[in-house]
Amino acid sequence: MVFYNAFLPEIADEKDHDQLSAKGFSMGYFGSVLLLIICLSVIFLTPEAERNFYTRICFAITGLWWFGFSHVTLSKLPRGKKFKIKDKSTYSKGLKELKKVWSYVVLTRRLKRFIFSFFVYSMAIQTIMLVAVYFGAEEINWGDGEEGAIQAKLGLIVSVY
Repeated sequence: MVFYNAFLPEIADEKDHDQLSAKGFSMGYFGSVLLLIICLSVIFLTPEAERNFYTRICFAITGLWWFGFSHVTLSKLPRGKKFKIKDKSTYSKGLKELKKVWSYVVLTRRLKRFIFSFFVYSMAIQTIMLVAVYFGAEEINWGDGEEGAIQAKLGLIVSVY
């Protein structure tokens, strides 16, 4: 989705960016949920002895799914202009701009609070996802070995969605 939004200026007028971005994101979420349902159905409806194999197949299918859709998207985009950086002052201008942004962040109390809160929130979510795997292994008894690890990863993926 990141490259999708990066090309919005080339495929739509500025007034249409929000609507087109929302439509693209909703289609992306729909596609990812559809793929998740298909993969989980394949994995959990197969005999337990074959789940490991089908989990790997679903992993490969997921990569192919997103690889394929990204190439379809990129192939339909208009060919844009190629920009070439002519001098090294472009980099120093970028660093000066970053310094200016940092000084703005330091001076703006509300922005500092937001960035700090976002950092804490992000760390909390990552901690929950990490601890969920250990919790699943110990309390839910997903089992040891490769199959237990696969079930733990699937549980983590489902918890993210």
